Amino acid sequence: MRWSYRLIKGEGKVLSVAISSDGEFIVAGGSDHLVYFFNKESKLLWRFKTKGTVNSVSISSNGELIGVASEDHNVYLLDRLGRRLQVYEMNGRVTGISMTSDGSLITIGSNRRIYLIDREGDILWERESDDFIDKVAISTGGTIIAAIGYSDRMYPIESCLKDRDGNTLFFQDVVQATQGRVYLFDNKGKLLGEHRVPLELRSIGISDDGDLLIGSPSDSRTYLLDIQGNLLMEYNLGGPSAISVAPDGGMFILGFHDYNIYGVDRSGALLWNIEAPGPVNSISFAFNRGFIAVGAGNNIIFSEGIAPFIVDFKESLSSFIGNKDMTQLDHIMDASTKLSSSMIKSIVKRAPINRGLKPEKILYSLASLYERAGIIQKATALYKHAKNIKSS
Repeated sequence: MRWSYRLIKGEGKVLSVAISSDGEFIVAGGSDHLVYFFNKESKLLWRFKTKGTVNSVSISSNGELIGVASEDHNVYLLDRLGRRLQVYEMNGRVTGISMTSDGSLITIGSNRRIYLIDREGDILWERESDDFIDKVAISTGGTIIAAIGYSDRMYPIESCLKDRDGNTLFFQDVVQATQGRVYLFDNKGKLLGEHRVPLELRSIGISDDGDLLIGSPSDSRTYLLDIQGNLLMEYNLGGPSAISVAPDGGMFILGFHDYNIYGVDRSGALLWNIEAPGPVNSISFAFNRGFIAVGAGNNIIFSEGIAPFIVDFKESLSSFIGNKDMTQLDHIMDASTKLSSSMIKSIVKRAPINRGLKPEKILYSLASLYERAGIIQKATALYKHAKNIKSS
């Protein structure tokens, strides 16, 4: 199943989407000041009007509680019927909101402050930062709260010029640069780590044990940090504009402004790739169900696993590795087995383990994708075929 919805104002942008962990409900918001609430069958159940751009939305696992962060300086808590439960007026624009799976704890980013509130609206704590807070995230169990901020400051640089006679002239100048900072707290408000990086940070995701994935467009890289701020992995995947992290930290979904969405495992191996209809601003993935919601351009997109991106396996594979190699692959799958052309292309071109175009390794990667999406029958068939090829 796959469907999309275009914002009423055609020039608007979908800035944030969230999907309940059971995959039943999707909430979205953007530049048209509206919050949209759908069921997974694509029915628009209600819209809620704010007085400013909706920068961020969040939803509890059962869809009973929805959080909204708006440019109108307000945080809204809504129920599943779209009724307003609470409204909190902040001291400035609200840029981020994220809640635990049960909705009991909600973190908010507004101007230079980070807040933690409960579902009744009581402020449990607030912390001031030196930076403007751009994104916030909370682990599904509520043990770790993360935020990324930025500041534009003037830094001295030494410039070198030569006169027309070739003599070198030195002088001091300054340059304005964006620096990012990562903050980590426990749910009591204790600062666990504060890490400045000389990069602009655009996206953030967090696992249940506090591993933090951050994306930077400045150097086109993605970084995995532990709770102490130590660098665990560095991925040369580009600087994503949107991130979704599996609760166990084993899989990441990355979205980019070049319209691409990638699924990668913890080692950085590419599992799959799909193309969105516009620049990707937000991604939410129900990892237990394999459902994905995407905010791309002015479109809200929902997909049940990878089914919408299906093409014939043999046809797509032959187009990328050549018909002469197909003879050894004819026995891989029957005619009814379908796989994604874009996934195969990306695995062949990008995943380091598959650059040798070994058929069994391509199949192992694709089997892993199906397994994570909950399509066990196809995953088992792929693993079996890969094993047979390797032993033949």
